[in-house]
Amino acid sequence: MPPNNTYVNFERFSQVLEEIAAAEEGLRDLERNQRSCREDVAALLSIYEEKEGWYKEENQSISSDLSHIRQELQRTQAQRKKSQEEARLTMQAANALKRKYGRLENRYEVLAEQVASEVRWVEELVKSMIAEKGGLGSMP
Repeated sequence: MPPNNTYVNFERFSQVLEEIAAAEEGLRDLERNQRSCREDVAALLSIYEEKEGWYKEENQSISSDLSHIRQELQRTQAQRKKSQEEARLTMQAANALKRKYGRLENRYEVLAEQVASEVRWVEELVKSMIAEKGGLGSMP
């Protein structure tokens, strides 16, 4: 009669069932972890897409602001150049007027000297005429 290995076989079978149950439990844990990981990745992807959209909007806003600032800077620089040119032209005109005023002042000084000289001559002439009249009146 063959040896009775029923108990040993039962122990082995029982051990295999426990290992299968442990493996199934491990697979369920793995499946739960995978689901959780997928949910985490989906949440992170959603956050990333939201942030990416926000950054794109901010970038567009900043680009728009920067473009506006550049335009203002160019306008300001053009205005500054125009103002500098106007100031230069004004200085040239003022210098031309100063030279013209200087020439007129010199002419007026010369004319004033001539008028003063002629007035002195007329005064001397009048004095000499008065003196002659006075001298003629005492002779008779």
